[in-house]
Amino acid sequence: MNDSEPFASSLSSTVGPIDGLDEMLAEGQAGVEERLRTHIDDRMTAIARLIRSDNQALASAVREQQPITPSEPLDAELVRQTLRAIKELQAGLAEDVQTRVDANLRSISDQLHQETQSTTESMVKVAEVLGEKIDRLSVRVDEGVGNDMQVVIDRMTDAIQAMSATRRSA
Repeated sequence: MNDSEPFASSLSSTVGPIDGLDEMLAEGQAGVEERLRTHIDDRMTAIARLIRSDNQALASAVREQQPITPSEPLDAELVRQTLRAIKELQAGLAEDVQTRVDANLRSISDQLHQETQSTTESMVKVAEVLGEKIDRLSVRVDEGVGNDMQVVIDRMTDAIQAMSATRRSA
């Protein structure tokens, strides 16, 4: 077994969790997007209720308004035009709010994606640097152990030669 094999397996076990980081960040991003959608849906519902109550208040005010004199009845066409303008304003407001919310969601999503990419790239860079350091350490350990082993082998060879020389002379 090579001395660098434990370091290679250590590197593999270090890189494994980094690979799972991508999935974890994507799940986190999906969770944030879902919470934002829920929050925006709640806000849009509140705005719709507000608009509806405003419409009801305007409609009741128009109904309650009596002509000043019986000879001057309300102009039905004017009331229809006013109501139509209010409804167009209501529809335009909802569309504007929806457009703005969509733009904000896209912006948040893009920013979250960029931050996720940046974090992932940083983690990959860290893994590469750690891998290089582990490789250098492995080479140093191999060199150190290899040199020590060579010294031990040389000494054993000298001892064996000395013992065989002693046996021959005896």
